[in-house]
Amino acid sequence: MEIDTDNLHHAYLVLDTWNKGDTVASILNALSLAKENNPDLIVHEGPLGIDEARALTARTGTRPFGEKRVLIIDASKVTLQAQNALLKTLEEPGEGNHFFLVAPYEDLLLPTLRSRLQKISNMPLPALGPRGEVAIKGTPEDFLKLAPAKRLDFAKKFKERERSSGPFLDSLLSHLKKEKAPIETIEKVFAMRRYADDQSSDARLILEHLSLVLE
Repeated sequence: MEIDTDNLHHAYLVLDTWNKGDTVASILNALSLAKENNPDLIVHEGPLGIDEARALTARTGTRPFGEKRVLIIDASKVTLQAQNALLKTLEEPGEGNHFFLVAPYEDLLLPTLRSRLQKISNMPLPALGPRGEVAIKGTPEDFLKLAPAKRLDFAKKFKERERSSGPFLDSLLSHLKKEKAPIETIEKVFAMRRYADDQSSDARLILEHLSLVLE
């Protein structure tokens, strides 16, 4: 991840799958900042609702201890109300505050909020295998192009790499909406997305089910 620290913007959208340890370390390394015993580091993990957004805003009401305060926010599950609250904060972020909103794809955020963020991509490029096949890091678009049997193989490889199918299904839903897919197709994916964050859910079973029911 590369960040121009000489011209540090007040707010960034980091396109990446949230992994607290790796995500925070990647951003702090790019900024050449320490993680341990840093009073100017604020990390929010998990769903982001209006209460959490207001709490983050309240933390920016004072001056940082050092030159800058860094707020790293898991924005993979953010409500519209929370986004509107953050929008007001980003319009007047306060001196020394720098926000890093982390989400797997930008469509999760309102256009008005995205317009105030500088985009940084920390996502690896998709690795494509031989024609008609997708390597482990295939995209939702690739998944949809595969025949059912190939999708089952995709599901197996995905399970070996990922513990949760949530971010992948979020991207799949975004793609289907963008392509104006039939509402029945979107509802099938959404039904599986409801279970994806349950610790007992199985990413392979979820994708295998979609492999057979999606046209």
